[in-house]
Amino acid sequence: EDYLARVKPYLTSAQVKELIEDGFTIGAHSVNHPEYIALSLQEQVDQTRESAKQLRQTFSLDYDVFAVPFKDRGLSRKYFKEIFNGVAIDISFGTSGMIEDAYPNSIQRFWMEDVSVPAIKIVGFQYAMRLLRCLVGRNRMRRS
Repeated sequence: EDYLARVKPYLTSAQVKELIEDGFTIGAHSVNHPEYIALSLQEQVDQTRESAKQLRQTFSLDYDVFAVPFKDRGLSRKYFKEIFNGVAIDISFGTSGMIEDAYPNSIQRFWMEDVSVPAIKIVGFQYAMRLLRCLVGRNRMRRS
């Protein structure tokens, strides 16, 4: 609690509202930030559904965007069918770099949190990895 009070790493509702008013799209990120791969399918869907619902209601959103905590590698086709059909998530974000996903509404992103590495180097590395993956035929996320 001391850390949260001192550092304030999270946005306040007022700050989120201001970002939305400034044209930013805000997305959900789960109820309590679990590692999805360790959850049952139902828990994954419930975490996704509830966090998107809370955000939509709190900020009167007409869209549902969701970013999977930690990583989405290993999440099943069943999960994505549920969130894109049953839960009505419009777009989901994973963390597997610049690769295509089996689901067009699932977009992969990459980490930018390492402040010791300049952003240009991180992006350059990701482009190089993309090229390498394309050359060896591993530029697509496979879902079981």
